[in-house]
Amino acid sequence: MIEEFAEAAEIVVAAEIAPVVIRDPDDDAVVACAVASQSDVIVSGDKDLLDLGSYKGIRILKAIELLTELGL
Repeated sequence: MIEEFAEAAEIVVAAEIAPVVIRDPDDDAVVACAVASQSDVIVSGDKDLLDLGSYKGIRILKAIELLTELGL
């Protein structure tokens, strides 16, 4: 399973963004990588990210929310 994830992984250099997750600045790295990779969704259980809701059109969802959206 790890090999399959490694094959699907893409290494990106985090985008330069202004601070957005005020309560937990370390979470900005997640958002910056999502921007750099042109992600549609960030899937997280992190309350600070979830409270942000979205950033520049990138939605931030719980795993169950995305799975429900996908009909899984």
